[in-house]
Amino acid sequence: MRPISLAIIATLTLSGCDSDHERLVKELEKQIKNTISKDWQATGIPLNSLLTARSNCQYEQGLRGCDQVTDQLIDISNSYASCLADHRSKLCEAMVKTISQHPILAILPKAAAFPLPCSPWYWSLPTYALESQAGKFDYRTEVAGWWWEMWSSLILSCTALLVLFVGAWKWSCHFINKKQQLAEVVANKRTALLEQRKAQEIKEEEARIEDEIRAKLAHDEAILEQERITSENFAKRKSAEAAAKLAAEQAQSAELLASIFNSKKSVHRNI
Repeated sequence: MRPISLAIIATLTLSGCDSDHERLVKELEKQIKNTISKDWQATGIPLNSLLTARSNCQYEQGLRGCDQVTDQLIDISNSYASCLADHRSKLCEAMVKTISQHPILAILPKAAAFPLPCSPWYWSLPTYALESQAGKFDYRTEVAGWWWEMWSSLILSCTALLVLFVGAWKWSCHFINKKQQLAEVVANKRTALLEQRKAQEIKEEEARIEDEIRAKLAHDEAILEQERITSENFAKRKSAEAAAKLAAEQAQSAELLASIFNSKKSVHRNI
């Protein structure tokens, strides 16, 4: 692409026409626009196009899109530096190999390396170039493998402790529940026993009261019977006394009548 641009520029220089220059500017800006608008995830990183666009921007000042070209070169430079610092992944191996063998390496600005994720729970990679190519190399899965290799022993130990803790907690809860159930059964039995005792005491009290009532009724009946017998005996005695008195009076009357009769009889004899 660079020789083509130089040829276009040479043609423009030889022609010396403002209209040709304007057409050239439009062509260069079109090339720059096409370069900076590419989807790196779909088409890959356009290293050749960026190299050409960088050359065009250096040759012709004030072209539109040159700032974006610079930003993309900085992004590539940051990606390259980050992968040089941490080239464990297949993504970084491919990134370092591709850029180190490409002429664009000579124009990349110096950049500091960004730390790359060390666990699969990250939002995105620190540069667009790395993020756009990560899916092709299954970077998140690879990082997850490193992370698991590093922490698997601790995770498994913690998991075992957690399982033991949960088991002990469940056993404790089960034991407490059984204890509570047993306490409830005992309490229910105790309540039932108390209610049974209370019912028995009520029955006994009712029986005692009934016995007392019966005893009182029997006592009252005995008193009434005694009073009746006493009354009958008193009536009989009074009746006997009255009969005896009547008999005595009748006897006296008979004697009196007999005496009167005898007296009259004696008088008649004397006459």
